[in-house]
Amino acid sequence: LLSLSLSLSLPLSVSPFLSHQTTMQEDYSPSLSSNPMQRTMLTCSVCGKQFTSHANHRDHLNIHNGSRPFNCEVCGKQFKNSGSKSNHMRLHDPEKKFLCQICLKSFRWTSSLKAHLDSHIRNNGLAPDVAHAILKKEIARHRKRQPAKPICVQTAQSNACVDNH
Repeated sequence: LLSLSLSLSLPLSVSPFLSHQTTMQEDYSPSLSSNPMQRTMLTCSVCGKQFTSHANHRDHLNIHNGSRPFNCEVCGKQFKNSGSKSNHMRLHDPEKKFLCQICLKSFRWTSSLKAHLDSHIRNNGLAPDVAHAILKKEIARHRKRQPAKPICVQTAQSNACVDNH
């Protein structure tokens, strides 16, 4: 794996959230390749964790600096990364997208459906392999569904911003 040399004279950035300086590796690393053998690893200067994506590295730094730049538009709750915000947004969505094929009860999360299927195994004698097959089928059905996206008139700075929106 390629990595940045420590001998490079990279400018230092002082974060208002950290008590030390951090090297601005993101601005000086070569573009990240899709080939795993040619990827440049981005390293967190605080804990040493490595990333192959600038976005993941940037989001990870929020853990250390306390920043919560992702806000729920419904309730105002703040999150350190977009994944946590996306997961939270399901709470506000009235649609429960995962359906138990046995009793037709619906759930917001696959983990809730899995726990529910476990109750069918314990209480109704459902074979575990049957429950597993039902869960796999439901997850596949959910992934194939492409819900219509609402039309929005806001503008964005980049495609990544549009995806996050």
